Amino acid sequence: MEISSFMANNLQQLRHTFNMNLLDGSLATKAAQSTVMLKDFEAAQQAVQAQHPTSGHNFDLKG
Repeated sequence: MEISSFMANNLQQLRHTFNMNLLDGSLATKAAQSTVMLKDFEAAQQAVQAQHPTSGHNFDLKG
């Protein structure tokens, strides 16, 4: 009976370790995907830099 309780404790620790490793892997994957998404967004924003249609052409002086 004592061996069975040791085995149950080891199984519980093994499950906990497996779940923690699975969670760590998932978090690392999500962090990597977020980094790639932000870099893609930054590149897309740089490609879309549009000039203001009237910027620098007219001056409004009120005195």
